[in-house]
Amino acid sequence: MVTLSEIEVAIQQLPEREIRELAAWLQAYLEDQWERQLESDLQSGKLNQLIARAEADIAANRVRGLDEVLDNVKSVRVVAPEPTNRVRGLDEVLDNP
Repeated sequence: MVTLSEIEVAIQQLPEREIRELAAWLQAYLEDQWERQLESDLQSGKLNQLIARAEADIAANRVRGLDEVLDNVKSVRVVAPEPTNRVRGLDEVLDNP
């Protein structure tokens, strides 16, 4: 089995064109994995709570149109959160939005 360290060293030895091809492949791979996870979560009911909350917000008219949101963003100063190397899992996001 190849280790992550060995892969990193091998990538550093590739020409830039091949690194970019690898990056595009990896991005497509990650997007496919995300889609599969989302589909699985949807079928298993993990997203039911979020869907119900969104539907309730829509029914109560607690939503704004995308154009309104985008217009307001232009005048808002955004402060980036502190950087972190930690990626939250879907279960954690659902439990602590």
